[in-house]
Amino acid sequence: MKHDSFQAHYRYAAAGIFAIFLVMNTLSQPRVARLQPHHTTDFAQLIALFEEVFEMPAYERPTLAHLEKLLAQPDFFVLAAYVNDQLVGGLTAYVWDQYYSDKKLAYVYDLAVLPMYQRKGVGRLLMAEIQHRCREAGFAEVFVQAEQEDTHALDFYRATGGVEQAVYHFSYRL
Repeated sequence: MKHDSFQAHYRYAAAGIFAIFLVMNTLSQPRVARLQPHHTTDFAQLIALFEEVFEMPAYERPTLAHLEKLLAQPDFFVLAAYVNDQLVGGLTAYVWDQYYSDKKLAYVYDLAVLPMYQRKGVGRLLMAEIQHRCREAGFAEVFVQAEQEDTHALDFYRATGGVEQAVYHFSYRL
């Protein structure tokens, strides 16, 4: 009797796992797009996503006009990741001219993926996309900072080919 019950439970569990597998495989592959000045609503959604993932305290959000101005600047860009036309992650980056070289640097300021889409290749796709775009544009380097206690971020950047450097970051609140 126990054996029959176990087999029935096993078949039920196996069917559930197969159903999850089918649902996951029917999801569209993530796509990445650079947000343009007319994509302020998506940019605002991405900022809300950052707030959620980073568990940020409440603050006064910028206006859509400010976000549009940022998106129009050539030294700032936003890559957004979508699955089935739903925003699921993204990154923001600043472009810096340097005086040691004619080649530019890209600084990834924020990168986040909704928890249910983490470890499904979305963050890896975002990092690959920024590296591709910067390589094609002749940049010298893409870099990102991560807090020492954020082991998930550190593991992610290591796994995506980032070369770790021990530095200290100092902030001056104004």
